[in-house]
Amino acid sequence: MTRLAADLRGAALVNETVAFELNAAAVYFDRQGQQVVAQALRQQAATLLAEASRLQAKAERRPHDRSTNKSPMALDVEDEPALLESILGKLKDVASAD
Repeated sequence: MTRLAADLRGAALVNETVAFELNAAAVYFDRQGQQVVAQALRQQAATLLAEASRLQAKAERRPHDRSTNKSPMALDVEDEPALLESILGKLKDVASAD
């Protein structure tokens, strides 16, 4: 399992847990006669559960083996435009040499 797939599954689990807690809070507010609040909490829980399902599905679509991606990736965070251009130029030169 790739790191991204694991992170997606983790986020889905958090959403499911929070949705469970929101539903529990909705029961409390129902008992207090606060149906509007309870309904709002249930809607938020439903939204989180839908997002959890989406994240789980996205995690399932992730490749299990990173060897399918042969392209290297680089991330450069630079606030000096001239230096950024220089680095990008060097990376392009290296990429075209392959």
